[in-house]
Amino acid sequence: MSMKRLALFFLTLMMGLGWAVAQNRTVTGTVTSAEDNEPIPGANIVVVGHTNIGTTTNLEGKFQISVPSNAKQLQFSFVGMKTQVLDVKSVMNVVLASDTEVMETVVVVGYGSGQKLSTVSGSVARVSSEKLENKPVANVMDGLQGQVAGMQVQTSSGDPNAAASVQIHGNASLGAGGAPLYIIDGVQTSASVVMAMNPNDFESITVLKDASSTSIYGARAANGVIVITTKRGKLNEDGRISLNAMYGISSLISDRPMRQMMTGQELIEYQLRHTDGKAARKRFLDGFQGTAFDGTVTQDENGDYTATVGRDYDWLSFFLGKKAPTFQADMSISGGTDNVSYYVSGGYFTQEGISNSISRYNKINLRSNIDARVKSWLRVGVNISGGLVQQISADAFNSAYVDGGTFGALTIPRYYSPYTRDANGNSTNTRADYLTFHRLYPAITDAVLYNPEYKAKFVKEGSNSYRFGGSAYAQLRPVDDLILKSQAGVDMVFSRDEMLLYPKHPEVSGYGINRQSYDGSYAITWTNTAEYKWKQSDNNNFTFLLGQEFVDSKSEGFSARAKGLTNDRFMMLSHGMKGNYLTLPSQYRTAYAYFSLFGRVNYLFKDYMAFDFTLRNDRSSRFGAKHQAATFFSVGGMYDFIRSGVVSDKGVVSSLRLKANYGTQGNSSIPLYASYARTGTINYTDELAFGVTSIGNDDLAWERQGMLSVGVDYGMWNDALTVDLAFYNRKTTDMLMNVPLPYSTGYSSRWENVGAMTNRGIDLTVNYNFLRTKDWDAYVSATLNYNKERIDNLFSEKTNKDGYRVGEIHYAVGKSMVFYQASYAGVDPKTGKQMWYKLDANGNVTKETTTEYSDALKHRIEHALLNAPFSGGLQMGVTWKKQLSLTMDWTFLAGVYSLNNDRYFLENNVSGGFMMLNRSKKLNNEWRDDLTDEEKAKVTAPKFDEQTVVDDRFLENSSFLRLKNIQLAYTFPKSVFGTQKVITGAKVYVSARNLLTVTSKEYNGFDPETSAGGLTLNKFPNTRQFVGGIQLMF
Repeated sequence: MSMKRLALFFLTLMMGLGWAVAQNRTVTGTVTSAEDNEPIPGANIVVVGHTNIGTTTNLEGKFQISVPSNAKQLQFSFVGMKTQVLDVKSVMNVVLASDTEVMETVVVVGYGSGQKLSTVSGSVARVSSEKLENKPVANVMDGLQGQVAGMQVQTSSGDPNAAASVQIHGNASLGAGGAPLYIIDGVQTSASVVMAMNPNDFESITVLKDASSTSIYGARAANGVIVITTKRGKLNEDGRISLNAMYGISSLISDRPMRQMMTGQELIEYQLRHTDGKAARKRFLDGFQGTAFDGTVTQDENGDYTATVGRDYDWLSFFLGKKAPTFQADMSISGGTDNVSYYVSGGYFTQEGISNSISRYNKINLRSNIDARVKSWLRVGVNISGGLVQQISADAFNSAYVDGGTFGALTIPRYYSPYTRDANGNSTNTRADYLTFHRLYPAITDAVLYNPEYKAKFVKEGSNSYRFGGSAYAQLRPVDDLILKSQAGVDMVFSRDEMLLYPKHPEVSGYGINRQSYDGSYAITWTNTAEYKWKQSDNNNFTFLLGQEFVDSKSEGFSARAKGLTNDRFMMLSHGMKGNYLTLPSQYRTAYAYFSLFGRVNYLFKDYMAFDFTLRNDRSSRFGAKHQAATFFSVGGMYDFIRSGVVSDKGVVSSLRLKANYGTQGNSSIPLYASYARTGTINYTDELAFGVTSIGNDDLAWERQGMLSVGVDYGMWNDALTVDLAFYNRKTTDMLMNVPLPYSTGYSSRWENVGAMTNRGIDLTVNYNFLRTKDWDAYVSATLNYNKERIDNLFSEKTNKDGYRVGEIHYAVGKSMVFYQASYAGVDPKTGKQMWYKLDANGNVTKETTTEYSDALKHRIEHALLNAPFSGGLQMGVTWKKQLSLTMDWTFLAGVYSLNNDRYFLENNVSGGFMMLNRSKKLNNEWRDDLTDEEKAKVTAPKFDEQTVVDDRFLENSSFLRLKNIQLAYTFPKSVFGTQKVITGAKVYVSARNLLTVTSKEYNGFDPETSAGGLTLNKFPNTRQFVGGIQLMF
């Protein structure tokens, strides 16, 4: 190129640049709200006619934009505000007014770009990030208790490592799994992964409850779907830094069972009363000499021996009285440029258990969500998350009779001191370091009372889990109304578990144990969708969605165990002694896959009448070749009476919608390879043999559900009051059950499609924003669910007629799942034996009794419900000047019972090993020969050595009302930060969890939540937390 041409090129370029600069002008201004005159951060400003030119306001509501000279107008918009189009000026201060017509939540129902909540025909509940953040628990699902009608969330234990159980619209299967499907940013995951995540990363949780919203997930959606959306950055948003820190303490929620136990003096008198003869009592008391017994032994004028207890010790506080710390800290950075948005975060959480033995849950989280607008027609994004979860426990080899925290704390005699003694024999404040207290009966070799704290020193049990999750997507818009999207995601978990019992542990007799296991799994999800929105006319709008999904999951692991470790310093697997003490390793490999095709059509007429239809075909490797594929569908509709003009809005009724839908879903949550005959290995005398271990079933097919739902959404006073009411009928057929087989087959059971059951119920949600002024905002929300379950069919004519019992639970056609027990009638005043009521020929309870338990078993009846028919919650909040706020969340279960198996042991009036344990105060009023007839008629316990049996006296109403969370928070006004530009916002708060619990008088356990609907035995009680925290914005 010649110098002339080069100079001409640069001259032309400079002129073009100069023309471009000359043709643009800068516009600045502020966007505020008409409601409170506060700045609106994140408001969108777009140049009319140049949609590729735009910006957003910063945290102070200010903006600056370069506008072409030929542009005449700017468009200002924000979610929930009326859009304004104004002529361009150099300085523009814009005030946006609220628009209730556009303040609609958009929810993702299945796949695609989402729908307005007002046009959805299904039952959908959305919980925003404000309800999820800053809760002092490891599991985010615990914070959802009572928030969603129809969803029951229960914490099974107070151990920080415990998971929460989640059930939507009751239990729909007696054999297959009942957990919902979890989706995070479009990728399938598990409940354990959700627990390992940081709740402060969640933007929202959407719960899909009925067929119209879940059928598009097909075979995995039988128990509902929980869709989690994580936070993301916004285009043209200044970088934001958020820093959160929280610290608190946990303590025991209740000591109710301890108050029902004997004092030390009552117990020693009970023990002496049942030790026959002076010589025997002397031998008994001789065992106390030189031990932890706090008291004196004396001989009376008759030469008999008695004891006086010096002090009662609170073993419950000793073992479960720790003020356990909780700490959380996390930081996030978000923002965006013209074409790239980002959200990056990291967090740390640690929570200790309240027991003196080691119990802790730690987790570290990292997350990065990046989205990019590569072209006007192409968007791509990457989500990457990783974490480490460390779980530490000392519950290995737990024996309910001697340790384990709760049961051990109740049963250790209160006359034993946990502290050492000085030279004068007086108790000190130093914890004693000894193995046993004493041996009460030398003839009973196992009657040794161990010190649980001492045992815990010789146990080490824990696990480390490493998780990686990632997904990437590409979204194309080749034409305005067509969106093509492909997303691939992976969820990987690797874990290592270790359990060491050191040689000094009393249950290994000097030979320690090392158990190691390693597990790894991954699930790959690849989803492709095409969504087309067709506006046929101003009145008719269609959305078509077609998709394909593939899920591939694999896992493998192995474990090994070594015994005979005799030195604390040599505790590796290779250090096992005595040859046969080294257990052969075990190994497993599993895999399953899904391949699915699905589609959905949405039709909207004039924004007031909507119809939708979904269809999905799933193929799963979990079933045999005959039944691998199944098709599921749903159809639904919605009619808005206000928007259609059928009902006029005259300032009172502001919304009225009728919704109805029907659809089918599937359930494949059974053990892998259940349809196949399987072989296994047996090791005997160092020889390895193979054999068939389970029988297959070529006809095993999907469990199916059909669900009908009809609902009404009602609003008054500009939706200040809203009522959502839904009726549902959920029918399960071809129910998957592990059916017992005759012994002659050589196998115990196999999986079959044999049963059926129905769940019918009502969901009710009421929201009332009863106070809304410039300075005050107050609301109350309530959720209620009633669910009635009924078993329609079992696996044989005999079980359909007589029912089927598993443990203490009874299944009967036409009934709910219930406890099935003999009816306790008290103590026979003449003999001191236990009595039970008998039934007449029609199965009604009579006044006739029997003292023979074998006879009583013939007269058992259905006593109490296993699952709560009523559940719900109440949320209240008040805010002053958007600075000071108080919120309360209540939750409840009603009509549910539990079987208190702890009481079976504590009230068992027998000799032997039980004599070494503390007992219930009820045994102070036992039947004895030396009582008068009047006294015998008032006893509460049978005669000594009358074996207690399990009957309805141990059934307890576990209904409860609980103040789950209460929080007082203060958000500092912007004026506090002056002109400095570093800190842009701050909030401090204090909160409490499980502050108050109201339950029935007949409940005698530690915590009704951990007991409800099950068997209570040595349950780790729930905890109460008090925390304080701070949030800083930069």
